[in-house]
Amino acid sequence: MDNFPVNEPCPCGSGVKYKKCHGHPVAEMRPSRRLPVYEPIKLVRQEHVDGCAIATAAMVAGISYRETLAAIGARPTSDESAAIYLTREGKFFNDRGWWVSAQLVLKTTVDLDALDALVERDVKMSKAVKNAQRLRVFLAFSDGKKPDHSVIWDKDNENVVYDPALGVIPISQLLRLPGEQSYAGTLGFMSFTFQPEKPIQTLISQEMSG
Repeated sequence: MDNFPVNEPCPCGSGVKYKKCHGHPVAEMRPSRRLPVYEPIKLVRQEHVDGCAIATAAMVAGISYRETLAAIGARPTSDESAAIYLTREGKFFNDRGWWVSAQLVLKTTVDLDALDALVERDVKMSKAVKNAQRLRVFLAFSDGKKPDHSVIWDKDNENVVYDPALGVIPISQLLRLPGEQSYAGTLGFMSFTFQPEKPIQTLISQEMSG
């Protein structure tokens, strides 16, 4: 870009003149692309029966259901496609400045108080969760027949969860809902931290509960 006008804003999106940014031979090089911007949480409804994973990913990233579906693809149908799907989903989050800071996988369901206790007994896990902006909480249906469901908890709105099927729900009522869309308990969570271009190593813990 030797012929780029030196007094024009740098095309990297920094807002600095080109001669003082990427056009300067000595100046600190800034990112060549605009960094992702943190978006406040917004409810995203699932548009397909099995679309809660897409909807919750969209809520974490702050974009629409359709954009997320186009980036990640449909729900996997085999172990092999699940691995590919998880890789795509991870890149989707990272490209938008989000990193999975911790993950807890349970073999049986527990209530929210028990989930909190499991987190608190692990110092590193507790710190990762407390520093996270959002959690994707995995839920088991009461009838035990339907696939697992997921909802989003947001640090700035800590008294509610965002359910892609039911809407915004008080967290105190999450495991007390009547009808077919009722949940028996949690099966774990993924915590997300917004930290553009600064990778975080994920803490993963597997627990036998009950």
